[in-house]
Amino acid sequence: MIKIPGVDNIIINQVQGQTAKPVVQETRKSKITREKEREGQQQQFQERLAKSVRKLNQAIEVLDSPLRFQIVERNGSWLVQIIDSSTNRLLREVPPERVMDVVGRLQKALGLLVDELI
Repeated sequence: MIKIPGVDNIIINQVQGQTAKPVVQETRKSKITREKEREGQQQQFQERLAKSVRKLNQAIEVLDSPLRFQIVERNGSWLVQIIDSSTNRLLREVPPERVMDVVGRLQKALGLLVDELI
């Protein structure tokens, strides 16, 4: 405890208590805000991943391929499974970032193809 000559210890304790409470409250608010932001980012990521998997499944369906993509959660992280729908056999599991990258490349390639045709 800090000792200041001529100031009562009770007053010092009150001042310290009053200044400590707002700091603790602000810290709690920031933690809650960070958690909400992280949850929001995870939700957005999951939505983008689901959209990418839907697009891949649609593209594969047009090609009349037996491949199918599905999202699974394992140990708190997401994976995309590539499945042979004719045998229902798991062929591979890939990270979601890779799937979104492939979808982005497909969209870019399709855009270039359309530009060439026009």
